[in-house]
Amino acid sequence: MNTYLKLSDISLRPLYHSDFPNVLKWTKDKAFCHANGWALDRSEVELRQWWSNQVDNRDKTFSRKGIEVKGKLIGYIDIALLDKDIAELGIAIGERMLWGKGIGPKVVRHAMDIAHKDLGIITFNAETHEKNTRARNMLKKLDFKEIDSDESEEQFGPSNGTIMYQLKLEETTE
Repeated sequence: MNTYLKLSDISLRPLYHSDFPNVLKWTKDKAFCHANGWALDRSEVELRQWWSNQVDNRDKTFSRKGIEVKGKLIGYIDIALLDKDIAELGIAIGERMLWGKGIGPKVVRHAMDIAHKDLGIITFNAETHEKNTRARNMLKKLDFKEIDSDESEEQFGPSNGTIMYQLKLEETTE
């Protein structure tokens, strides 16, 4: 039985240094690392420094928020501003037992609504690896259209290129 979570069960919040044990756990999950382009077997010192940089990030053009379900950090979502009305989205669900529960589409849609309302973003870009069928299906479910692909990427072996997607919101006049 596939139990879907409601948006009310999910919240976005700032990242904290105290979240590091969760991130460390995710790096030990090969399927998660493969799906998200994370290198396997990163040292804990390197990973801790990377996480510290994420938490302390003050870049006004990039935001990474934690995804929390029932008080537990289970992943994160990124919004990178590319232009005045264009942003790139990224999402990672670190708790594999929550994959397929409808969290990704709800969080991405919610983040898009916030970015549109607060920042005036009307064009959203996203990319994923060709073999990441879950991410590809999620983007299609959200009405993203495939706009380009890069078959030269060989991070995980041959024919695992990157596919770029885009969704343009209808501009409304008020």
